[in-house]
Amino acid sequence: MNPTNMVPESTDVAVLGGGLAGLAVAALLAEAGARVVVLERMPEGSLGFSARTHGAVGLGYADHPIRLVRSLGEEVAQALVQCSAESLALLRARGWLQGEGLLTASLSALEREEIHQSVELLDRWGLAVEPWSEAQVAAVLGGTAFGAGWFDRRGGWIDPAAVLARAHAWAVAAGAQVVHGVTVTHTRDGRPETVVCGESSPSGFELKADVVVHAAGLAERALDPFFGDKLFPVRFQMQRLSLPEHQSPPVPFCAQLSYLQCAPRADGTVVLGGCRWATPHLEAGEEDPFTLSDAVEEKLSAVRTGLLKQCLGEAEVVDRWAGIMTFTCDGLPIVGPLPGRVGHLACLGWNGRPWSHALRAAVAIRDGLMTGRSTGWPEVLTPQRFV
Repeated sequence: MNPTNMVPESTDVAVLGGGLAGLAVAALLAEAGARVVVLERMPEGSLGFSARTHGAVGLGYADHPIRLVRSLGEEVAQALVQCSAESLALLRARGWLQGEGLLTASLSALEREEIHQSVELLDRWGLAVEPWSEAQVAAVLGGTAFGAGWFDRRGGWIDPAAVLARAHAWAVAAGAQVVHGVTVTHTRDGRPETVVCGESSPSGFELKADVVVHAAGLAERALDPFFGDKLFPVRFQMQRLSLPEHQSPPVPFCAQLSYLQCAPRADGTVVLGGCRWATPHLEAGEEDPFTLSDAVEEKLSAVRTGLLKQCLGEAEVVDRWAGIMTFTCDGLPIVGPLPGRVGHLACLGWNGRPWSHALRAAVAIRDGLMTGRSTGWPEVLTPQRFV
């Protein structure tokens, strides 16, 4: 085998992007016997959004299930949430997901009603969660601003960077070659294979692949015209908090339709993120994770010392950072073969929730390539919906 930092001449599958989705696809395909090469622009140890996220992992999408029903119909909505539940189960099975569950809390009268309706839907779908009263939520988060919510024992929290390192080790152990520090510039379709072209030290490379899996997030806009008008960046800002010795971290939770998220870390600190509503554009279009918004920072601090005073008010901010989420034009992931180009598959567009969806999506990619069928994967999540 070539050294891991060199791009070989050919492979069965070239995976563009070494985030959670790309590594999971590579691991599953390598376990199935395929030759797989992962091409990642960042040096090993660098962190994309999969590793820079807050760490709260929950069921479904930012929109509550009732909103999915209203926009897509109940059959489709149920299938979407079911796939997310399966993704969480895969995280648990690998030992990556920690904690006893995740709390979803309401912060407005409208959201309270949507949570009530969503709890009923989830119960009908066989995906029951525990309804929590306003008093139960207040006992955990404090104050009187929060309304009722639900607690889902499928969810929990992760240490994103540590778990992504495990995903990398999984792919390598399965036999995939993961190459860091290379820049893919374009792909050239040919017969029978596709040529992946790019730059690496000390020279460029051309990698012949039977199949290309596009999992590089926002970078795909420049790599394939299909993605140019379908992906856009959104910045998500976070604070890392150190709690006083007498205080325990709160349960991981999300509120305000995931505009506010919080999760503990293994070292006892807590990550609080969100409040992108503090800017007029909701941080959409922002691509720089190293420049923080003063407006968002101010609101995060106000939430910490006000709304969350009981559980986080005495915490000390020890770090601040942001991550850039890959959003899609319709708010749904894009997973499956590109229209008219069966040698190109997409596996991206998690809208800020990679840990809630990417593992099940990787299974769909593997099944589609190895058996010709991705049983149980909703058609609405495939690229065909854009045709």
